[in-house]
Amino acid sequence: MSADDILRDIWQSYRATVDCFKIAGRSIARNEYRLFDNTEFQYKLSDEVQDAIRKSRSAADDYAILAL
Repeated sequence: MSADDILRDIWQSYRATVDCFKIAGRSIARNEYRLFDNTEFQYKLSDEVQDAIRKSRSAADDYAILAL
């Protein structure tokens, strides 16, 4: 696997992760909590979930930079 392939895979993985955070955030904004069934967020308050999403997004940013 070439360096270009590795970088492309890292970038695609990062973008997919960011999109998942966006989807989770939108589901909270729209009060669509059923989307959290069978996840660790299922019984948490929306503020807790939003905080976890923010922290995870920040960590994903850091890890993507490190991986690149």
